[in-house]
Amino acid sequence: MPRSFEAVTVQSAADEETALALRAGAPQKEIQARRRQIRAEGRPEEEMEALFLEEQDLIDLPEHETLYTALSPSHFAGAAVGGVYSAGPFDPEAETLFYLPSVPDSAPVEVRDGFYRSFNTHFNTMIITHEIYPGHYLQLKVAASHPSRIRALFAGNDFTEGWASFCEQMTLDAGFEGDPPLTRMAHLRKRLENAVRAYVSVQVHCRGWSRNQLHTFAVETGLSSDPPMNWRVSALDRLTGVAREIS
Repeated sequence: MPRSFEAVTVQSAADEETALALRAGAPQKEIQARRRQIRAEGRPEEEMEALFLEEQDLIDLPEHETLYTALSPSHFAGAAVGGVYSAGPFDPEAETLFYLPSVPDSAPVEVRDGFYRSFNTHFNTMIITHEIYPGHYLQLKVAASHPSRIRALFAGNDFTEGWASFCEQMTLDAGFEGDPPLTRMAHLRKRLENAVRAYVSVQVHCRGWSRNQLHTFAVETGLSSDPPMNWRVSALDRLTGVAREIS
């Protein structure tokens, strides 16, 4: 990720003042000055993304951030590499946890190499839009406060994973970080991964594919890292959600 893997709390009086100034229509030079300040201080990339969304008037942001960022805990190894763990409907203003992807130092060399091929700088820049703004963090925070109890309690994955996947394309199309070619390629690689995961889901559930068949197809045809990182086989919701948003 664009910041060192130390725990940080993304909430301060300065952040609140900036958000209020942006909502009040702060001049572009003030926004640019704030952008330079964030970079100079080495602060989290999600703050830059929030400024970009406000500047482009793409989406409304919450008035109070409740985001806590930390290194993915060691007990996640083998099950997950990170992600967003949002506050639920019973306390929607509680902190949302964002665990940064990590790989144990004790992992085999080929596992570490595969991890860093997948979670490189350009992928990490792009994935902020999926995980934080305007993706999971924003969508789940709004959903948890929905006046309908049913909507607040039960989320549809096509509106979570599908929305977040759509946000990757939307923000890059709007010019986030200048839409660098390698960041766009990271997004397309992730879309390929989503398609491969949907395909092997059908093969596993309907044709009895073995783990070796899944692995071979993912690496040789899907161009995934070896071994595939953080895979769950049911990924159709990502594709249906993107199709719904685009249509």
